Amino acid sequence: MRQPRKPKPNEPSLRDKLSQNFLRAFEADFASYSAEVIEQLRESHPDRYAEVAVKLIASAQPPASIKRNPLRILAQVCLRVLA
Repeated sequence: MRQPRKPKPNEPSLRDKLSQNFLRAFEADFASYSAEVIEQLRESHPDRYAEVAVKLIASAQPPASIKRNPLRILAQVCLRVLA
C-alpha cells in the first residue's frame, strides 16, 4: 500500500488547503446570509443563540485580569439564563 507523500516545507498540507477552502466558502456564505441566519437562530432557538454569543465573546476576548470585565458579566448572565 502506498503511503501519502509528505508536503514540502513551503507547500501547504492537505488539511491547510481544505481549511482555507472551507473558510473562504464560509466567509462568502456568511457575507450573503449572516443577518437572516442570525435572526432566524435568535427567534427559533434563543438558547443556542445565547450559547453561540457566549462562545464567540469568550474566544474573541482574552480573559481580563480585572474582576469587573463586562464581557465576563454578559457571559455569566447568559449562562444563568440557560441554566
